[in-house]
Amino acid sequence: MDISRIPVIDTHEHIENVYRWEPRNVGLLHVLMENHYLCADIVASDPAYAGKSWQDEGVSPRRAMDAARGRLADADYERALRWFIDRLPLVAHTSDWKSEQLALRDLYGMQDYILTAENWRALDERVREKYSK
Repeated sequence: MDISRIPVIDTHEHIENVYRWEPRNVGLLHVLMENHYLCADIVASDPAYAGKSWQDEGVSPRRAMDAARGRLADADYERALRWFIDRLPLVAHTSDWKSEQLALRDLYGMQDYILTAENWRALDERVREKYSK
């Protein structure tokens, strides 16, 4: 039997905030913040956050995003972008990043190994374009 012909339905999902955030605001940052495993890896890999959860105040952009229904002011958005870009190399070897990377490739055409300031904007535009439909 050809395994690719077996129908599969994923009934276990952790996407919740995309439904609370305003759809016109959903971009790459939002997609990444939905991956709480990746966020937890990032926090665990950074000694500055020892003993903290990624949901704790001041640790990740999550609380600010929730409070703003996904629409961050420009300065907050740039801070959130840097939070990911600066820390992704710390978790580039993890299965949580690898699965996110595969999803970004399959769904949005990401070609790079890691997110950078240079490739973020183009990928963000592709995410926003897909969510706006």
